[in-house]
Amino acid sequence: MSLYIHETGNPNGQPIVFLHAVSTSSWMWMAQAERLADFRCLLVDLPGHGESNQQPWISMQDTASQIAELIRTRAGGKAHIVGLSLGAYVAAQILAGAPEVVDHAILSGLNVLPLPNTPLMKMMGYAMLPFFKTNPFIRMNAESLHIPEAERANYARSVRQTAPSAFLRASSNAVDFRLSQDLKRATCPTLVVAGENEVDLIRQSIALLIQTLPNARGYLAPNVGHGWNGEAPDLFAQMIRAWVEDRPLPPELMPIGASERA
Repeated sequence: MSLYIHETGNPNGQPIVFLHAVSTSSWMWMAQAERLADFRCLLVDLPGHGESNQQPWISMQDTASQIAELIRTRAGGKAHIVGLSLGAYVAAQILAGAPEVVDHAILSGLNVLPLPNTPLMKMMGYAMLPFFKTNPFIRMNAESLHIPEAERANYARSVRQTAPSAFLRASSNAVDFRLSQDLKRATCPTLVVAGENEVDLIRQSIALLIQTLPNARGYLAPNVGHGWNGEAPDLFAQMIRAWVEDRPLPPELMPIGASERA
């Protein structure tokens, strides 16, 4: 069974593969795809999510291998990759394991530092499981992620499509994710970003990632949080366009140096 791909834009344009967050699906990238219609936008539903919810989430490595193969078979062997949250973890795994398929990469909301009390964090995933598809829980998460009101029905549908096993395994994989020295093999231009209002561990991870990746830069987006592609869709799309076209980034983005800590 192959992963579901929602393809938009110019079939002859440069391919961009978009990788979504946990418990969402390809819908979360529609605002960017609309603004990048001159590109060939491949919006993927990851295993256990969206229209790929019958395909099991096995591991971060397995998912990354599937996306790399998708690029080889559907995108001519090389593509730009944009990932947010879980999608950024998958993108980083691709950079570590199959860097040859990536032209430019954008990683947003990625943590590579140990979380405090990891066993408790994993237990929380199991504790949330009976509630994560209920209306109050969906509404609470939508508000915490600042999902626009017009998109909340799409968000709710994506949450309800998510396979519980995929939610647990993908979340656990993200908790266990650590900085891989294999990232030093990834020489493609890589932009590591986060919202200015992001949690400290993710902000701190930017500096570590740009120290490890040979051709990376780090930035914060002002006045936004984790799911900032929905909070600032224009800025996010402008950032993608500028990065993949090797042009100056939007001036609103705030640079982070490799030696800085949030």
